[in-house]
Amino acid sequence: MNETSWRSFQSGFILEKKRKNFRIRMLKTGSFLLCLADLGLAIAIFVSVRSGFRPGNTAVQGADSENPGKTPVQLSKKQLSDLLATRNLSMNDKPVFAIRTPGLNCRIFTTIDTGLQQYLLSMIHRAEKLERGKPRQIAMVVMEAATGRIIAMSGYDLENPDADPCLEAVYPAASLFKIVTASAAVETLNYTPSTRLYFNGSKYTLYKRQLKDVKNRYSCGISLAKAFAESVNPVFGKIGKNHLGSEKLKTYAQAFGFNQKVDSELNFTTGIF
Repeated sequence: MNETSWRSFQSGFILEKKRKNFRIRMLKTGSFLLCLADLGLAIAIFVSVRSGFRPGNTAVQGADSENPGKTPVQLSKKQLSDLLATRNLSMNDKPVFAIRTPGLNCRIFTTIDTGLQQYLLSMIHRAEKLERGKPRQIAMVVMEAATGRIIAMSGYDLENPDADPCLEAVYPAASLFKIVTASAAVETLNYTPSTRLYFNGSKYTLYKRQLKDVKNRYSCGISLAKAFAESVNPVFGKIGKNHLGSEKLKTYAQAFGFNQKVDSELNFTTGIF
């Protein structure tokens, strides 16, 4: 093996090792999770009845507690929403669970993946036991991209343990909005993952001077893919301010569910652009 090929092998080996370690860290820290509460995406809960269910209707398996043999009832979306509001689903680890109210017992069937949900809950419980650096709020939601189904959702509020941060909009969307900006850039500016972009200053600050569309000897070059993966603030700030503009950003924000009431069985705060 000559020197050139050995160096090529060695650099490839080191790169693959870094990638492997990165994937392991991503899995351990749960950074593949998306907090969608601010983004305003639909929380999809699928429910069904054993009989009388018609596609397009919202229904649960219900029976009169005083008359167990009674035919299952059809609930409106409003009735179902009111039922689900009585339970903190972010702390639930069962794909099927019961809700009992005076005169009505219901079984709710969800899309929750039990193993993944229990993993999220274990992360929450670990955070609760921290002596230092305890987070004020945590909100984690995992969505199946191909179908939109929510397969895990867990949250924690230090000041209000009964609250579900996954359904609230306490903070701005912040870096989540980079998903919107990146999508608009790819579709309207013909950017690709390898498009070369430049920024000045720190990756994680965003001062007015960093929004200037300049390239000088102090500028750092980075691909769109890496800027997205590392959530580089000035890159996306410059794309939004200097190349897309407010109208395009507004159009794409609305396409992602901002400024709209989302049809959902769960009451959550819609994102505002």
